[in-house]
Amino acid sequence: MSMRRALAHTVASTRSDWCTPQVVLDRVLQLYPGVFLDPATNIHSDVNAAHNFVRPGDSLPEEYLVAEMSRYRKWEMMDGLEISWADYIAAHGNAEVDSLVYVNPPYGRRENKVWAHKIREEARAGCHILALVPANTETNWFANYWQADALCFWGGRLHFKGGEHVADFASAIIYFGPHVCGFSQIFSHAGAVVTPNEYTG
Repeated sequence: MSMRRALAHTVASTRSDWCTPQVVLDRVLQLYPGVFLDPATNIHSDVNAAHNFVRPGDSLPEEYLVAEMSRYRKWEMMDGLEISWADYIAAHGNAEVDSLVYVNPPYGRRENKVWAHKIREEARAGCHILALVPANTETNWFANYWQADALCFWGGRLHFKGGEHVADFASAIIYFGPHVCGFSQIFSHAGAVVTPNEYTG
């Protein structure tokens, strides 16, 4: 299988349980004390956000919800593309706290495009966002991420939780938020950090 075909096969997967590796989450939690909203999660995720959207059709067992209530974590069957994250945070969050949105969105041609647009729009609305996405810099949809405050192009291929093997595509961490220096210090140990605003003015 060619690299192009392998890449297309991997990023177009219909599975929704390719979860963020702990090596990425460890750095996320160095930058923020916790994740407020995960708008594209599943019950196998280790993100441990306070608020979690599971897309309709995925598994969300009643017994799991009961167990999670004692941890003060809220789970909702919700399409993260259909709701304003900024409005949700305003309604449920604490204005005195940096409320982080962490998103490892579904991968695939359509998904990459619509989620990149959604992430950019929610950032414009004021959300602090960290996103783990394929580093497909040649695509039109990736242009949304050049508007980020900082990006880290992860060195090497990640082994996603739930995946049998190391991914056959490169990954990037996208950051929209005010803590650019902290992001650069933390993520520069994992890959090449770029701050687009330094080049665009």
